[in-house]
Amino acid sequence: MELAATIESLHDAYAKPHSLQAPLNIPLREALRRFAASQSFQFSEDNAGNNYITRRGSDSGLAPIAIAFPLDGTLSETSFKSALRVFMLHSKVDLPCDLVLVGWTSMGSRLIGREIWEASATASGLGDTPPGLERFKGMENPQSASVSAIFEIREQIGTLRIDGSPVLIDQLRKLVTVQADFHQSLEMGSRAPWISIAGSGAESVACSAIKDYSAYIVALFDNFD
Repeated sequence: MELAATIESLHDAYAKPHSLQAPLNIPLREALRRFAASQSFQFSEDNAGNNYITRRGSDSGLAPIAIAFPLDGTLSETSFKSALRVFMLHSKVDLPCDLVLVGWTSMGSRLIGREIWEASATASGLGDTPPGLERFKGMENPQSASVSAIFEIREQIGTLRIDGSPVLIDQLRKLVTVQADFHQSLEMGSRAPWISIAGSGAESVACSAIKDYSAYIVALFDNFD
């Protein structure tokens, strides 16, 4: 009951119309900050306006797993609710690595926060700060926000569609036992492999995949020792 109430409360802030003169969803950003504090999670922002809510794992030496959604402009209420629900379902699960709920700054249909995060790994970056993000000047550089994988989740009616990087597509092929359409892509994966899971049962599949990938990361690091 508490989980459902938390999701609905934050969803109200996500879906609430905000001023066209202010493309950033400030009420949601403030609500997420309060939510993180109430759950004793770490909250941070970078200079692209991206939000990071971190649930600590047992091994701080492992790169976190990210669950991501568009933060502004009500691009996808379904993605927001699924990301939040899967993140909360893991709040008391024993995971070795940190789990991070990432809200990408979004303007219109453009995930500008993700673009800046991806570009921050290169020497040239994305160039000048886009208009509207001046308020985040002086905050942490997105380059420091490293993750081992990015999960995007949308629970909705229909056959599962799974798109993403080869390493995660291979993992999901072994986990999924129902009909699903798999599409391998190399796009948007310069800093970390990513996976998009959409359709009926997407949240359940994502929960299993996150646990499985966490174990994979541990095994990968053990092989280097």
